[in-house]
Amino acid sequence: MARRYQSPFNGKRYVVNTNPKHKEIHDLDNEHTSCDINKITTSHIKMLDTYSEVENYIKNNPGYDGCYWCLNELHTK
Repeated sequence: MARRYQSPFNGKRYVVNTNPKHKEIHDLDNEHTSCDINKITTSHIKMLDTYSEVENYIKNNPGYDGCYWCLNELHTK
């Protein structure tokens, strides 16, 4: 897969699924079909630009982790 330039993705690399049932962050540059990015409701999408933003987001928002498929090094659940 590849980055998406339409709204709400706007060419940014990392997708935060803010749905309280998921709390997961995806890397669009490493997207896997199992990520199911297209199933995330637009209202549950927050975009981040850099890996350090992802690390800070996880640090400051308990319960979030990286996707098993595309951001495994930050996957903890």
